[in-house]
Amino acid sequence: MFDKLFSDHHLFDQEIDILPIVSLDYADDNYEDVPPVLPIVPLRNSVLFPGIVIPITVGREKSLRAVHEAEGQSKYIGVITQRDRDVEHPHIDDLYNVGTLAKIIKVIRLPDGNSTVILQGQTRFQVRKFVSTDPVFNAEYEIIPAVKIKGTDKNKAIMGAIRDLAQDIIEISPHIPKEASVLLKNMDRPAFLIDFISSNMELEVIEKQTLLEMNKFSKKSDKVLQLLSREKQLLEIKNQIHNKVKVDIEKQQRDYFLNQQLKTIQDELGSDGPNDEISIFREKAAKKDWPESAKKTFQKEVKKLERMNPAAAEFSV
Repeated sequence: MFDKLFSDHHLFDQEIDILPIVSLDYADDNYEDVPPVLPIVPLRNSVLFPGIVIPITVGREKSLRAVHEAEGQSKYIGVITQRDRDVEHPHIDDLYNVGTLAKIIKVIRLPDGNSTVILQGQTRFQVRKFVSTDPVFNAEYEIIPAVKIKGTDKNKAIMGAIRDLAQDIIEISPHIPKEASVLLKNMDRPAFLIDFISSNMELEVIEKQTLLEMNKFSKKSDKVLQLLSREKQLLEIKNQIHNKVKVDIEKQQRDYFLNQQLKTIQDELGSDGPNDEISIFREKAAKKDWPESAKKTFQKEVKKLERMNPAAAEFSV
């Protein structure tokens, strides 16, 4: 959860690599002040969900125009994800049909000519038709009603399971801020909780887009449960591998430290130390013309002798 990609300078119109902010006071049913035609900004590698506040860096000319157009009018803009993040200049067919209506909170103009735009996801919409593609994507749209969730015992149990799994992931993941746990506890709207989790899970774009487009709570909650379970299992496996590697490294470091200590002690003993005896054995062995099996046995015994405490009775034997 919470891993977002933002590294290549040329990959504009995408989400910046920070923990998305949640907006608990967003409306999800009243958009009378939204114009009938929306300027559209394509996102390369992320999906904006309702209730999430994110910064995006906008650098493509068409998207900059769309932001400036919306900023000077209603402040509303449509955010739609590209099907292929590598397409530099997307056409209509390169965009998904379902996106998120967003409100522009702030525009920060950067020295290089790009802009960072703070967006607040509001609700989902579906494109009816694009009325223009140049110089700006403009589209007629239809608001998709929010998913209605009945307060049945089954739905409460599902939401409890989703919340518990998300809490488990936060606990075992070294990269998730613990503040996320507090956010989860303060979310009492099931639909928003699912969107928040969907936004933050480490998923492929197509998986997030599928979640965004789902209208039935039963199917959407089952899918989120499945994906959370998968993510928890992957995290547990990663942690097991990490812990095993860590133990192996610590053992190697301990053995090296002890051997260095033993060598120092043997050096302090001077010419009468056990190291000299072992060196004599090795010199004699080098002059021997013996079978390979005898040579291996000798080397094995010498290594055992090097690790043995000189004060032990077996050492002299």
